[in-house]
This record gives sequence, structure tokens and C-alpha cells, in this order.
Amino acid sequence: MTISFSTKYLSVLLLPHVTMAQNATAAPVAATPAPSPSPSVPPSSVPSQAPSLAPSTAPSSVPSPSPSSAASLSPTSAASLSPSTSIQPSEAPSSSPTVSSQPSLSPTKNPSASPTVTASMSPSSKGFYESQKFIETFSYEVLLRPAWSNAIARTFMGTNPNIPSALSSYVPEDGTTTPQSMQSLCEDTLGGTSFGKGSYHCVTDKKKWTQLTNGVPGDASSWYGNMTVACDEIGGHSFGENAQFCAVEGDWSQLHSENMYLDYLEPYGLKKFCEEKKGKMFGDNHFCALEGIYSQFSTKLPGDVGTPQDMKSTCDLIGGYLFDHYCIVEGIWAQLSTKLPGDSSYPLDMRQQCNYLLGHSFGTFCAVKGLYTQFTSMLPGEGGKKVTMEEECINLGGISFDHFCVVKGAYAQVIGRFRKSQPEIESFSDVCTELKGEYFADSCAVKGNFVQLSTKLPFDTDYHSTQKNTCDSLNGVSFDKFCVLNEDFDEIDPGKGAGSSSDGTIVIVVVVVIALIALAIIGVTACLKRKNNPSSSNGGGAQPSFPVSNEQEKLVEAV
Repeated sequence: MTISFSTKYLSVLLLPHVTMAQNATAAPVAATPAPSPSPSVPPSSVPSQAPSLAPSTAPSSVPSPSPSSAASLSPTSAASLSPSTSIQPSEAPSSSPTVSSQPSLSPTKNPSASPTVTASMSPSSKGFYESQKFIETFSYEVLLRPAWSNAIARTFMGTNPNIPSALSSYVPEDGTTTPQSMQSLCEDTLGGTSFGKGSYHCVTDKKKWTQLTNGVPGDASSWYGNMTVACDEIGGHSFGENAQFCAVEGDWSQLHSENMYLDYLEPYGLKKFCEEKKGKMFGDNHFCALEGIYSQFSTKLPGDVGTPQDMKSTCDLIGGYLFDHYCIVEGIWAQLSTKLPGDSSYPLDMRQQCNYLLGHSFGTFCAVKGLYTQFTSMLPGEGGKKVTMEEECINLGGISFDHFCVVKGAYAQVIGRFRKSQPEIESFSDVCTELKGEYFADSCAVKGNFVQLSTKLPFDTDYHSTQKNTCDSLNGVSFDKFCVLNEDFDEIDPGKGAGSSSDGTIVIVVVVVIALIALAIIGVTACLKRKNNPSSSNGGGAQPSFPVSNEQEKLVEAV
């Protein structure tokens, strides 16, 4: 019998006591003792400031989820919607004199946040807001493709492992309040270029680097503190306020499971797969760092409720490893979808398009092998009228369905805004022309190994300067707070992981050696023929036959 549970749900038991403390009006707020941290969040990773919430974006009234809906949520999503969210230590008002007295020297991630606003929200409204953060963060990873995306975000809607690496100490809801400068690590160790306010960001276009995270970006309740030991064991460099990040050279995959695996039980699920592949488990056994490229399918997107879809037959068919509602397969695969994270509309059927792409359908998704890119004319969480992109998709040589377009090859969707509420960039169509891309719905489809750098998170209210100087030095294209780079790395075989490049080199060497041997045999044979047939050099006389052994004939014929 196997046992799996997450200790963060023990915090729900403290709800009545914390609610009584919060309702007490006799004592000042500053004197109210903070609740003890949840067992799943180490004290070192507990932030001292509430997450950002602009008053204009706060939902006015959100219905409380029913018990059945909450029960059907995944552990990550359920944590953000359950009443226990209101007692997480990460949402306690900040009382740190260092942060409040020196805002210009140690800027917080969300300096415009008002603790009183989040504290006055009902548990359901607060849970809805936290869930939206998780959805927007996942969408940010899918579209901008930073180096800190895990295998699930990289697989969804396609990925390109050959793009420059964009690392950052400024990651949404990572359990800290103050990002750290990456200038020294980036320029002295990683060989990259730091950029943005405070040098919180780094891009490397000479060497490939992967950023591992000791938690789930966008979900403050799913972070596990310092990961220095695990990072050192795989030869990486830890960084961040709590050393919650790890930069490791090459292509690595961060696999994820919502279950926590106990060390004294026989390995199963993700832990079993990780140990069989000689990977490294970390983050209270929620993550596995595995060298090479692995794709992880998930039948449950952020914000989804209800029972996850089944993909056992599909996972077996593509040679994957199935556990919970996940499937892991080696190499570059893409999980195409008829819906975006947070979309509650009824999903469409894409079996026809999936069959055309020689893919494998499962539920509302399609698994295709190789380098594919799925474009969307509607950003996640926008809602409203869907805009088709049939004409643009034809120009790209792809196939369209609803407001999506799927194209085979190395492409990227460069976006001019994060959400519909943000103003459009007036000159963005000109930017797309400069990138030689296909313009559609405030986005640009570009072909090549492009990455879009951003110093601003989707729900961030902090001020960010432009990147023009840094972008120009990298021969990129800058606009607003963004920079787009294109780099021609040595392409990775889409059917295999990064470790397969050495195998390809061996095959090439063997073929060359065989060809040289064959040419030498043919040359020797021709010389012997001329030696025994001197008239052939004068162009006259009959040419006597030259005896050749059966072994030589077979070898020449084979060549």
C-alpha cells in the first residue's frame, strides 16, 4: 500500500484559532502574533510581505467554491482556493524595519501592495485572486519560455530548447520579498549579461543554462526553502534570497509531482522514475532534476476543477511513464490543447487536427513528437470574443482551429501585452515587421530560436525601465519593457534528449571510417587492374579480366 499526502494541508486545522485571533479588536494589529508556518513551508522561505494586489484589480464579489469543487482540485490549486490560504504566513503584514525603511535600496517585488486590502478580502475572494496569479504565471512561462519553467510548462503548447536562457531571481510568488542581484553570478560565472532594475535578470546566449526552482512559481504555498545541497550535488550554482534557485549548465528537466514521497516507503510515482533515471529529487520530494530533455504531460491545467482526464492508453502508446495524472516521455514533445489555462468554456474536439499531425489524442489534448509551436490569438484569462487566425495560420504553413494555430518547427509567439486590460503598443506592428514575423491580435509569430525577455511580471505593479541599451548590445529588438533575441544554437534532435548529441557524433565517425576503408579498397583494386593491363593506359588493345576474390566483390558491392 502506498501513502501520499502533503503536509501543507495540516494548516487547515489551525483555521478556527487564527480566525479568532484575526477577529479580535482589543489588541493592535502589530501586536497580534503571526501564525506558525505550515510544515510544508520552511521558516527560511516565509516572506515578510503580502503579495501585490492593486485595488482596481481586486474582484468585488466571487462566489465561494463548493466543497465538492474544492475537493476535486489538485493539491496546488486546492491550496490556493481553500480557506487555509488566509492563514498562510506568506500573507502576514510586513513588520520588517529593513524593508520599510529602505525601499529604494531593497525594493520588494510588489511595493504598491496594500496589506490592508488583502487582509480585508474574504477567503473565497482571496483564493480566487491567488488562483489567478497561478494561472497567469503558468501562461507567462508558456509564452515567454524563461529558463525557470518546469517540464509541464515547457511541454504545453510546444517548446524550443535551442533558445537563449533567461534566468531570474525575480520569480512570481517564490516565498521571498526581495529579489537579489544576479550581476556577479551572471557575468562572472554563467558568462551572460545581466539586465533590468537591480540586475535581477540574466540572459546567456553563448552557453545553455537551466534554472531549477525549489517550488512552483505563482503558488506561494508550494515553496520549500533552501536548495543549496541539492544544487551542489548536480554541479549547479544556487542563488536567490533563500537560495531557492539553482543554475545548472546544459539542458535539464524539472519534473513535478503534487504528491510528497516519504523516504522510508518503497519508491513509486515520480520518485521511482527519478531514481531509475539517476536523477535528483528535491523540494520535499516534489521535484526531480534530470539531465536531458524530458516532456511531462498533464491532463489538468492550472485553474481546472473536476476529475483529471485519463491518458493511460496514450502514455503507453508513446512509451511514456504514467503516474497520477501525468505522463513523462523522453525527448521533445508538445501538448497541444483546445483550451487555455483558466478557460472554463466547453473544450472543442481536435482529433481531426491531431490525426493530421500524426499525433495521439487524449481528452481535449493532443501529444505530438518533435518541435511544434501552438499560437493563440487570445491570451489566457482574457475571455470575450474569440478571434480566429485562419489567414495568418495559412501564411505560416500551419493548421488552424478555433483561435489557435499549430506550426511545425522552431517558432515563438512574441506578445505586446500580458492581458487585454493593458494598453496596446502603438508601434508593435512595426516591431513585428522588423522581426520579419506574422502579425496577429497584438502578437507576432516569428520563426527561429527567439526568446522574449521581460523585466515585468504579468500582475506586477512595480516600475520597470526599458531594456534598449542592453538589448542593442545583444543585437536584439527592444520595445516597451521587452527585448527579443534570436540565437542560432546547435540544434537538438527533437526526437531525443540533450544527451543524444554524443550518440549522433559516434554514428557520423563510424560512417566516415567505413567510407574511407571502402575508398581505399576501390583505389587498390583499380591500381592492380592497371598494373596487369598496361594496354589500358594507352587506350588500345583488349582489356584482360583481373581476378578478384569473392570477399572483395562483396565489399565493393556493399559500398
